[in-house]
Amino acid sequence: MPSTVLFSCPRFDVRQEDIELASGGVEQLFYIDSRGGVVILPILDEDHILMQKQYRHTVGDFCWELPAGGIDMAESPIQAARRELKEETGLTALDLKELGRFYPSNGISNEVVHMFVTEELQGVPTLSDNAEGVDLRQFTVNEAMSLLLEHKIPGASSMLALLLYFRGKY
Repeated sequence: MPSTVLFSCPRFDVRQEDIELASGGVEQLFYIDSRGGVVILPILDEDHILMQKQYRHTVGDFCWELPAGGIDMAESPIQAARRELKEETGLTALDLKELGRFYPSNGISNEVVHMFVTEELQGVPTLSDNAEGVDLRQFTVNEAMSLLLEHKIPGASSMLALLLYFRGKY
């Protein structure tokens, strides 16, 4: 059945669709139609990763998280990952490996978040003048896992990327 765009902005549309239920009835569905997102785990050396602290207005709090962002129009997930890493940390990924992907809110959105890890980086970690973060910091693997277990890394994208990567490494 056709969908109607109720609201549109640069990152997503809000759509309404009438969907046919298995019972034969029809129900209105409202959802966020997203181009998706990326999250990147920058491995600086065998015991250090890079994270940033950002103020997230939607939750009214500062959050430690991995570099992440949306996929722009006509951009692939790997292109978005390279761009976001450069914008948020000043680093260039010489390699990017996909850890996987997931639906962060599949009850209200079709967004897919692609998770990447990079172990070969070029440049010096720096916050750019237009960076979204307020702090950029190296953490040891143990520190990062402690922050995760203490609920100080509250974003699902960062949590899942860290858990998937370290599950296979340590």
